[in-house]
Amino acid sequence: MADMSESKTKKFRSPHPVGPEAYSRDYFLSYLVEGYAEYADHYGISPFKRTLVDMIELDSGQLFLDVGCGRGEILFHAVEYGVRGVGIDYSWDAIQLTREGLKACNLNADLVVADAIHLPFKDGVFDRTYAGDLLEHLTESSATACLLEMVRATRPNGKFLIHTCPNRNFDRFVAPLIKVFLYLLGRKEAWLRIKAHIECAGKVHVFTYNLPRLKKQLRQIRNHFKVNAKCWLSTDLLRGGQHLHTREVARFPLLKTLFDIVGKTPLNRILSNDMYIAGTRL
Repeated sequence: MADMSESKTKKFRSPHPVGPEAYSRDYFLSYLVEGYAEYADHYGISPFKRTLVDMIELDSGQLFLDVGCGRGEILFHAVEYGVRGVGIDYSWDAIQLTREGLKACNLNADLVVADAIHLPFKDGVFDRTYAGDLLEHLTESSATACLLEMVRATRPNGKFLIHTCPNRNFDRFVAPLIKVFLYLLGRKEAWLRIKAHIECAGKVHVFTYNLPRLKKQLRQIRNHFKVNAKCWLSTDLLRGGQHLHTREVARFPLLKTLFDIVGKTPLNRILSNDMYIAGTRL
């Protein structure tokens, strides 16, 4: 394995449309970035991110890689499972924030300033590899490179998990309807919060996904590696009513029931914002 001590270079030439300087301390410490309220409460983790940690299927002693670790809360809570954690990000501020959180929580993990499309690790090193809310920040070709690098770094019989959000169909077709609905209910302030979140994401999201686009990425993985893998959309459209924005809808029992029903129909291709690729390298 390559030396996993953090890079001494704070800046490097980025091949990506959105450079590392966009992912500043101010960006990560904004309520517009999912999970900030819990993170601000002594480096806690949001209910949704905790679900993601559970999905990774971690066991003590495993070597775990968090690709695009951001503020680090996934890494913090993975290490609490007893894994040996490694976090990479091409944002220096992200690495700094993750280091601060590890220290505050009395946890240890290796941190590397690196690009997700060129992981500085040997083949087949990690028991688990994970990338959450990363693909949408990359061009389609860079996302493919990132996924191939993740699988390459995963050992045989090791597992990988990718989460991406939002569903491009949701932003195009559903968000305008939500605006009308919330205005009719006199919840203009709720829409303005959602709008601010969408606008913030729009500044850094390069290529968003729907199910066909995600299946295309899975085919690229299968073209290069032997894997047992699948992609899917979540049927829990409201994230259990515990997300910053879905709480507004979940407050209405009839609407919550409606979303629960619709999530189990083909309409979830448009409504579901949580999309996954998961698999085992063979």
